[in-house]
Order: sequence, then structure tokens, then C-alpha cells
Amino acid sequence: MNETEARAVVAEAMAAASVHGAWDERLEASFRRGEADLPLEALELDSLNVMELCIAIEAHAGVELVPERVHRAGTLEGLVRLVRGGRA
Repeated sequence: MNETEARAVVAEAMAAASVHGAWDERLEASFRRGEADLPLEALELDSLNVMELCIAIEAHAGVELVPERVHRAGTLEGLVRLVRGGRA
């Protein structure tokens, strides 16, 4: 999976997980273009959001994640690395 595809997976997972906080249309567009990163804590994720992110990423990319790995990723870029098969 290339970076553009991984960014799309993360963006779609954010929508599926009903993430709000700092995540909005402008940030999503910048993120998809590779121009924006954000600490996950700025997204005000609760435990349900994180679990929904894990489920959505697995459904869209086949990457199995647990909440601890999402937290360790730390940023949106960290999630992209996880989706591409990296480590956080």
C-alpha cells in the first residue's frame, strides 16, 4: 500500500469512528495531501473512538490493530506508518 492509499484509509477510519476534536474537512484535505499531521490527543479520542479506528482500519486495509498500538502511534503520521506495515 502506498502512502496516498494509507492516508485515505486513515481519513476514512476517522470518519467511521466519528472522530471530532480538531478533525474537520480542512484538516482532512490537508492530511490526504500529506501537508498536515496532528497528535492524536488533539483529536480528543475516547476509548470507543480508538476501538472504532482499529476496526475501520482493519476493515479498509486488513491491518489488525489494538488500541495500545494506536496510542503508541501518537500522531496521524504514526497511523499512516502502521497502516503501511510499520511499527509505532
